[in-house]
Amino acid sequence: MEFDERNIQHLGEKFSFLVEYLSELHRLIKDANQTFGYCCIVIYVLGTICMAMGAYICLVDGNLKNIIFLCGCISLQYTWCSVGQNLEDKHQELIFSIEDLPWYNMSPQMKKNYRLFLSSAHMPLQIRIYPNIDVNNKYLLSVFQGTYTTITFLINSMNRS
Repeated sequence: MEFDERNIQHLGEKFSFLVEYLSELHRLIKDANQTFGYCCIVIYVLGTICMAMGAYICLVDGNLKNIIFLCGCISLQYTWCSVGQNLEDKHQELIFSIEDLPWYNMSPQMKKNYRLFLSSAHMPLQIRIYPNIDVNNKYLLSVFQGTYTTITFLINSMNRS
């Protein structure tokens, strides 16, 4: 990328668009987190319980309807978590590409804007379940761990009866 006089105005316009786009994306994620963040804790608990009960019933009964229900629960959790993980991954790629720009060739005004943009780009961009759960692959792992723990508890209590 060249920062010469011919294309400095064009690059400035693209840079301004990128700054506005990222700030709008941050606002959207923040609004979504504030709107759904506390409600999703119920989804976390219910998703884990539904998957555990579905798996337990599949182990006991083996009915095709129950297997389909379990697959639906798993795919819903996987989709939900992959969206959050993809958002985090793309945000990280954006930060790496911003850091790789040849800032030393920029004009003083563009360097100032670049530093401001770089600092704002480092703000986390994550889908959250409040108070402190990030929706990503770690969340998916914790859902599966909770499901496994619940299944184990149900199987052990059935064996004791």
